[in-house]
Amino acid sequence: MAASWSQPVARWPSRGGVTGAGVEFTSPATDCTPAGRVAETTGSVGAVSELARDQRPQPWTDGAAGYAAQFERYTGLYADAALARLGVGPGTTVLDVAAGTGMVTRKALALGAHVVATDFSEGMLRALGASSAGAAPPRAAMDAGRLAVATGSVDVTVSMFGVIFVPDPVGTVSELRRATRPGGAVGVGTWWAEGNHLGALVIQAVQRAAPGFSRPPLEPARAALAQPDGLAETLVASGLAEVEVHPERQLWRFDDPEAYFLAMPSWSPTIEPLVAAAGPEQFRTAAHHFAALVAECSSADGLPVDALVGIGRVPA
Repeated sequence: MAASWSQPVARWPSRGGVTGAGVEFTSPATDCTPAGRVAETTGSVGAVSELARDQRPQPWTDGAAGYAAQFERYTGLYADAALARLGVGPGTTVLDVAAGTGMVTRKALALGAHVVATDFSEGMLRALGASSAGAAPPRAAMDAGRLAVATGSVDVTVSMFGVIFVPDPVGTVSELRRATRPGGAVGVGTWWAEGNHLGALVIQAVQRAAPGFSRPPLEPARAALAQPDGLAETLVASGLAEVEVHPERQLWRFDDPEAYFLAMPSWSPTIEPLVAAAGPEQFRTAAHHFAALVAECSSADGLPVDALVGIGRVPA
């Protein structure tokens, strides 16, 4: 069974205009497409003025154990392709930024790389250390936008599904570039708006349970990262060259979709506000709808969820 695929969207020039053709994907049914959310996920490169709950470290620390148990198995599905595109192998020095509970770190270590893991959440780093087989990798708490590492000190810097939460994506990716040696690679993973079926089904489930519910639009800086052009523009504006953006599809399997949905607020600061917005009773009802939607929209192999992996090189 082929559980993943990758097809280049385009290559973008450094510093110049961003051009390139998108890639279309076939979705299983109208109700399953995230198309209705496209208007919510358009934006431009920039920064946010006020931090959201999921841009603060303490909520992630509070949910670290649940994140490790419930979510990292899915985000980790995209790590292999990203590390391969970044050329990670034996002896590669890697800085894993916003490492979370450490799935990317562990996969890079398994390839023979030397890895330092960073996250702004102490709880995430404790979970990373606890999950490591043998000696835990070097790890340090630091803000992704102010990395306490020497300039040009690593071969590869990677942040899978971390830059999507920072208030200043261009500033943060510029820090990733600064930490990477000339000729080295920087990788950034984000969720693709048009293929994030999980996010679409969560919103649809809540809307079915609470018909008056309306999700607030994403901040423009965050929304831009959910589109190939926006992600490419962010990498180019950060000073990276030879920028490419690749879609990555993985098929997610849920042992118990309803239980998964109900547990999300305990580990996801992004989902937690939905409970307050929709109401606790409506959120419990939404769990039934989510399970039904997952069954409707999944193939025998699982629910397709698309991500984007942007790769850029530090100019020599």
